[in-house]
Amino acid sequence: MSKKIISVEDITIPEALKLLEDMLSKYGISEIEVSDVLTYLRKFSKTDAESARKIVEELVSKFGIARMTAIQIANIMPKYVEELRTILGLEKREFTEEELQEMLNIIDRYRKKK
Repeated sequence: MSKKIISVEDITIPEALKLLEDMLSKYGISEIEVSDVLTYLRKFSKTDAESARKIVEELVSKFGIARMTAIQIANIMPKYVEELRTILGLEKREFTEEELQEMLNIIDRYRKKK
């Protein structure tokens, strides 16, 4: 049986983790088969899938940044303006300190509590 790709969408690390965990339970795939991927995704997920999706949506809609940049921000979850500015370096415009701080506030709202 051949498989056909229906659509392609860039997603965050937490969304990938949720998809894989859902596939494990739904299709009975052995965790051994995907253990390296699961280990990586669990280690680098810094929030849950829903929060990551909300971060991406808010950053894209409020600041007009590229979806892929917003995804990287949600994956990295920067804590400081300098880190955020580095990620935003490829965007076509510069952001004010107030905008950068507002972005960090959005990120902090969804950050996992330890």
